[in-house]
Amino acid sequence: MDLKVREQDGVRIFEVMGEVTALTADELKRTIGGSISGGSKKVIVDLDSADQVDSAGLTAFISIFKTARSENARFVIVCGKFAIRQVFDLTRLDKVLEIYPNLEEAMAQV
Repeated sequence: MDLKVREQDGVRIFEVMGEVTALTADELKRTIGGSISGGSKKVIVDLDSADQVDSAGLTAFISIFKTARSENARFVIVCGKFAIRQVFDLTRLDKVLEIYPNLEEAMAQV
């Protein structure tokens, strides 16, 4: 997994490339959760360049969500890939996490 980080209009955007699995989920959680704990109040995770998200990845997103909630930060996910979005839908995490089909919609909501 690789992460690209950029700022746009006061929003920190993390572009995830590769796989979010048991091997990489802790790094994702530390990096994004640490950014939120460090003061980022608007965060988008863009999964459009991700190849896979497994159960460990889902657990990392729940942890990041909890960190954001405790820090009064906005945390949303961009996921336009059907196969990855289906993982969130099947586990009903789409009812807990804010997930948008593209970056433009996500930016409008943070």
